[in-house]
Amino acid sequence: MKTYLYPKLNATPIILQHIFRWLLLPLLLLTWSLTSFSQKTKTSTGKNVVLNWSTPVSASYSHFVIERSLNNADFSEVGLLFTSDDAQIGENVSYVFSDDVKNVRKGFIYYRIKMVDMKGKVQKSVNHTVYTLDHQPTPVVKVSPNPVSSDLRINLPVSWKDKFVSIELLNNNGQVVKQSLNQQTTLTETISVADLTDGMYVLRVSNGSETVIQRIIKSK
Repeated sequence: MKTYLYPKLNATPIILQHIFRWLLLPLLLLTWSLTSFSQKTKTSTGKNVVLNWSTPVSASYSHFVIERSLNNADFSEVGLLFTSDDAQIGENVSYVFSDDVKNVRKGFIYYRIKMVDMKGKVQKSVNHTVYTLDHQPTPVVKVSPNPVSSDLRINLPVSWKDKFVSIELLNNNGQVVKQSLNQQTTLTETISVADLTDGMYVLRVSNGSETVIQRIIKSK
């Protein structure tokens, strides 16, 4: 067996290289994964919060899930944006999401971005806070079971009863794989997912003026 002796002069640089590789570099990559995240409230109506963020092209994200909270602890999904394929190497890609908050109670609203890569791995941004004046209760859509293997039950808000409701299930590429359009919906709707492959999907439910986004896991 050969034994290699390194000069003492190189010992410090070697240690610094390992520190950078195994400690500092992962932290830098995590920081650079979201190069900016800011927000503003539209002054024209005061009922929309506009979120702006950007990521490097090399981040290889599939999509972004925008989450909102009223207590900075319990977050729910309110938006979904898929990444762009048109960006040039070396550029940052900018994204904008406008959140209609006219039906949200007044006070502080907290936002964060979930960054989902092509393998389903999730990173979360830091939380950002805005303050609104107009307020209404936020619609609640409940799904069960989740994870689901065959039939997904969707419980809609009482105010949506007998109204037009669109229910869509999207895969990681943003493609609609299931869709249901109901002119006079009931409070509970069911869609079959038995024929879908296992994995993560996004449920998007809308009555035309309000939209609720939730993440669904399909399993055996």
